[in-house]
Amino acid sequence: MKDLFLSLMRKLAISELSKAQSFFEQALVSNESDSLFKLALNGGEGKYGFLDIVDEYSGTKASNLANYSIGMSYLNLKEYDNAIIYLEKFKSDDILLKSISLGTIGDCFSELNQPDEAFEYYQKAFKHNENIYTTPKYLFKAALIGSEIGNYGSAINYLNRIKDDFPDSYESSLVEVQLGRIENLNN
Repeated sequence: MKDLFLSLMRKLAISELSKAQSFFEQALVSNESDSLFKLALNGGEGKYGFLDIVDEYSGTKASNLANYSIGMSYLNLKEYDNAIIYLEKFKSDDILLKSISLGTIGDCFSELNQPDEAFEYYQKAFKHNENIYTTPKYLFKAALIGSEIGNYGSAINYLNRIKDDFPDSYESSLVEVQLGRIENLNN
């Protein structure tokens, strides 16, 4: 009986998640994005929002995914403290989603003018799982923030790593200019 109840709860959670996710996806391409992000968070049309899903279906996969979407919604609403809270709750084995969530926390700290914390999270993001998409992106962000906080050696190492290990990445095309800038700062 308990297994049947848990199975039913998981199905309900996924059903509720789909409407909130629909609002979120519409927000990404809409001129009315703020109101759609708020609908994704708080619900609408008789359906739960991501915040309700986290409360009502705690411990489910849907609740965990809702934490990620809540964090990304708050990021888009420029509520960076709230974004950090929910993105830190998100757990995943997915190589891209987890790296993106860690990097987004870094972005939030950067927006909050907390460069030391941003630097820490960008490092976590590129170390989480090496791949062509997130690793050069967060190495580059870590290098920029590292140079901002005076960590020139790490910044130069990160840029050289992009150049050597990810020569086909977009970030690789930006490395030489940044290396020159940081080397001048370091002198």
